[in-house]
Amino acid sequence: DELDIQKGFALGAVDFLFRPIAPSIIKAKVNCFVALAKKRSLSGLAIESSHRTASDSRLLIVDDDPALLEALPVSLQLRLPSLQMDLCESPQDAIARLTTTPYGAIVCDFKMPAVDGFSILREAQRLQPCTPVLLMTGHGDATFTPRAIEAGAYDCLHKPFQGEVVALAVKRALETHGLRRHRAEMHLLLKDLTTQMTELESLTLVAAREIDETPHSLEGARLQKVKGLMEQGLFLTQSQVHVIRKMMQTT
Repeated sequence: DELDIQKGFALGAVDFLFRPIAPSIIKAKVNCFVALAKKRSLSGLAIESSHRTASDSRLLIVDDDPALLEALPVSLQLRLPSLQMDLCESPQDAIARLTTTPYGAIVCDFKMPAVDGFSILREAQRLQPCTPVLLMTGHGDATFTPRAIEAGAYDCLHKPFQGEVVALAVKRALETHGLRRHRAEMHLLLKDLTTQMTELESLTLVAAREIDETPHSLEGARLQKVKGLMEQGLFLTQSQVHVIRKMMQTT
């Protein structure tokens, strides 16, 4: 009865379900709370993503030449002091690192024993799709760069290196990673916003139908039910405003 409903709301209940059950109303309410749960999960994702920004300055270098693994990091560190680097001599070690550590960019030799750079490129695209891959080569094949770019490489570096050129290419790749990651996060926010808009529309339709069906009997428990639906709609609208503001702040 009405007293039970008032007591329930006072104790923290967010809604009541009335029998006999109307499937359309149940579906709308369940969808509403699922959307709210996704919103809370997305907020957690945004917080987590702010902790991952360190990956924007982390570079993985893959090459089977020990001399290059010694010289290239020194050259890059002089020009990009904040750069963090992990070094791998084998493709297997590189793939293992990609499964555990987020990177802002990858520099990988094209010619290595038993594997070529395209294999690493494909694994990087699968494991870390936002991370640009720069392929290195010491061969003068004119078709290498077009083939690499077509396969998805961000850029190609030709040996012997010019330190300033490599540093600039790595810097651009790291900036591109930050933009790609930001775009992916914005896509999630927009997807969540679209879901909430759909659920709000459904909830509003249910509330409107409830009013149309019983325009003169909105009192007691039925009135509380309609009010509950309207309150959920208001909460969803406020959540959408929060998402939009967050998008505006991060754009």
